[in-house]
Amino acid sequence: MNSRPDSGHDFRQRISGMAVSVRHLLVAIWRRFQEGHCAQVAASLAFTTLLSLVPFVTLVAVVSSKFPQSAHLDAALRGFLLDNLLPDKAGKVIAGYAIQFSQKATNLTIAGAFALVVTAVLLMKTIDQVLNQIWMVRSRRPWATRLAAYWMALSFGPILLAGGVFLASAMLSMSLNIVNEPVWLEAAGLRFISVAVLSGVFAMLYYAVPHCSVRLGDAVVAGVLAAVGLLVMQRLFSFYLIHFPSYTLVYGAFAAVPIFLLWLYLSWIVILLGAVVAAVLPERNLRRRPLPVFPGRRLYVALQIIAELVDAQREGGRRDVDVLADVARCGHGEVRELLEVLECARIAARREDGGWLLARAAGDVLLVEVARLFAWNLPASASLPLAGSEAGIDSRWRDLVRALDAAAAIPIDTLAAKRT
Repeated sequence: MNSRPDSGHDFRQRISGMAVSVRHLLVAIWRRFQEGHCAQVAASLAFTTLLSLVPFVTLVAVVSSKFPQSAHLDAALRGFLLDNLLPDKAGKVIAGYAIQFSQKATNLTIAGAFALVVTAVLLMKTIDQVLNQIWMVRSRRPWATRLAAYWMALSFGPILLAGGVFLASAMLSMSLNIVNEPVWLEAAGLRFISVAVLSGVFAMLYYAVPHCSVRLGDAVVAGVLAAVGLLVMQRLFSFYLIHFPSYTLVYGAFAAVPIFLLWLYLSWIVILLGAVVAAVLPERNLRRRPLPVFPGRRLYVALQIIAELVDAQREGGRRDVDVLADVARCGHGEVRELLEVLECARIAARREDGGWLLARAAGDVLLVEVARLFAWNLPASASLPLAGSEAGIDSRWRDLVRALDAAAAIPIDTLAAKRT
């Protein structure tokens, strides 16, 4: 007889726990969005995108002309962009101007064409830097690797996107014509294809660009949220322009440029917000048992990370940031920051696949080396002699550091031994 109240109480507790977890996750997303200065970065990306539009269209036109059925690919890509990624009226005006300018770009000299390519590559470089900043990754891929990736994305990315849209739309039309379904179902199918394609593009962006390991599931979730958010924002933006035509009244025929620039800014806000979601989602489990803030936290977390890397060295393997963050009970950004400090000190090393391991044998690294990085150290030698109370404090501090160094002069492999 008492099972019903108990079950109701457990259900309320689960709902309350889920609400707290969601609230912590939203707070973490907003904090990461602010820490990454995403609003300011979106403004910079919007302006850079506007400058790179003509070079981008020119490269796509040149590459697509080398493929068969180039006219169908161009039509599919143009229709997809106008329906999903560009605002009404202003998007068509800007797209028309961009196509006209790209046609004239074929008359440029070698120096002018090189400048157009550099502009497009700079946009890719900016996107790369921004996404790695959101993931708090300071290490970068080699320049040659990045340039090759930029060129492949600029050259073949739009072609693959256009081909996918064209094939999916053609298959949908053929299937609906066979079964003679109503028109609204075809419209719903085309909208679903748009959401699926945008979700795939954003998921690939969040998964492949950061120079760290990203869970595919988190990238897909963030990609779907970004795609849906972009389509919803497109509808709201069109509603605003129709019912509040202030830009048209003020700017007249020139209104297409500020409207398109505002659209680019809002689009980059949505895209960067999706990147923040993908970066923060792996930390959702840490919200249940976060490590509290206390003096010496950085050293404590570093020792937890090193103890796990010692176990990995004994097993002949490596550890991902996800595992290290779960062991240390702190965020991925904090773990990456400490790992980069350890990497500079030649204590830890990063593999090409994103995993981490010890750079030296565990028995050759002393605890005092780690402590000097995160907890205590001697001040830099002063150019002037110390006098008075400052000299006394300096002397006592040096005595304290020497005592701490002596106590910490033990190999780090003892950390894992005591933990097990």
